[in-house]
Amino acid sequence: MVQVLQVLLVLNCLWQWGLKHVILCDRDGAIYEGKEGLNEGQKAMAAVTNREHKKGSLAEIIQGADMLLGVSAPGCVTKDMVRSMAKDPIIFAMANPVPEIFPDEAIEAGAKVV
Repeated sequence: MVQVLQVLLVLNCLWQWGLKHVILCDRDGAIYEGKEGLNEGQKAMAAVTNREHKKGSLAEIIQGADMLLGVSAPGCVTKDMVRSMAKDPIIFAMANPVPEIFPDEAIEAGAKVV
């Protein structure tokens, strides 16, 4: 339950900053309403995010995205994934102690802010 509250707090901040289209992913890809196997926390998050019900893996969902905010698992983002994002993407890779992608790799792949 604590993780759900943390994610919802982060989402609230994003919305206050003006972000409109937020898609959450877990290790199986995009989270969306009606996806089988979601736990109660994921269902709560699906109710307020991914309003277009996009489906796919993180690699598919990240294509064309302006920003990645990672609070997940080490090494799950590749340079190719960053290259597939919008021009000059913003990457907040915050898995700890090893991030989703290291800053130097994200910058090499075209990230503007890391």
